[in-house]
Amino acid sequence: MHTHIATLILAASLAGCATGSGPHWYNASVTNEQAQKDFAECKYEALKAVQQTDPNMRSIFGQELDLANRRNEVIAACMQVRGYRNQ
Repeated sequence: MHTHIATLILAASLAGCATGSGPHWYNASVTNEQAQKDFAECKYEALKAVQQTDPNMRSIFGQELDLANRRNEVIAACMQVRGYRNQ
């Protein structure tokens, strides 16, 4: 039982790191407020789009990392479409 709890805590911590501040997006033609709004919208879209884990990921750890990585890919694509570049 303690092993499962420790695994869950580790997975949540690593998933938080994977989705933390992440890359810094830059677009010279927008304000800071607009950039934050765009990022929040892209993050929301990523959360809606990526809800299922890869069935090949058999551990909670793998599933959380898979979700975080795929959501980050959606965020990156969304921000790039809006004219941002990663710094």
